[in-house]
Amino acid sequence: MLEIIKKLFFGFVAKRKILFDLLVDYEDYVGGQNVSVRDTLLGSMKNAEQYDVNLKHNFYHVPVGAVDNPEEVRFVALYRSKNFFVNDNPGVTHYGRVVSFSKVKRRDIKELPLNFSQDNEYYRFDVAEWQTLENPIKARDLAPMACYMTSFYLLNNSKFVYELYIEDNNELKLFLALRDTVNRVHDGFFVGDIRVFIAFSRIIVLTPKGSSIFKIKNFKRFPAKTLTIINGILFNRE
Repeated sequence: MLEIIKKLFFGFVAKRKILFDLLVDYEDYVGGQNVSVRDTLLGSMKNAEQYDVNLKHNFYHVPVGAVDNPEEVRFVALYRSKNFFVNDNPGVTHYGRVVSFSKVKRRDIKELPLNFSQDNEYYRFDVAEWQTLENPIKARDLAPMACYMTSFYLLNNSKFVYELYIEDNNELKLFLALRDTVNRVHDGFFVGDIRVFIAFSRIIVLTPKGSSIFKIKNFKRFPAKTLTIINGILFNRE
């Protein structure tokens, strides 16, 4: 009974708002890009020494098991995590275009001190030169895996590291629409028969089967978690 009342009430609220069609009205924000094309390697730094050496010698190396298709890596972006660079601007500042890659033994990487994994195999990516992002990407709570493939478009259009984990155009549109809705740029949006809007400091997701409610403060603090859940509701329905 409570769920029925909530559905009726939120349905009434939704009808009084002007909602945008997420998939249509946010197409211009994507600009014809396909962010599901993962052509940029997000490489995590272990320490400042590695970061400095990579910058100086224009390369990045990663265990072969961490990259499935090295031939598809067109760019490398260097990520400084909050774990190791908490007082040194954690996030992503530098990236470079890959000019070649090779499979090498750890002992063959002469630029860095040899460690216990001297016989382990690595992919070495050599870059033309390191460039500085016009707007460096800031680190928040989410730290990436040691190696992660993202989109070059996202690299150049993200404010925070967690945005690099957006997997496709629909999820990107959803993220932008949620951000605009929370910031009251507009009343909300819809995807098919699902309505998303703000009421009583909550993000309301109204579906034909019921409603889901998310606190705005939680979205602002842990946006990736809320984005993943709502993305599942909108696009992964059976």
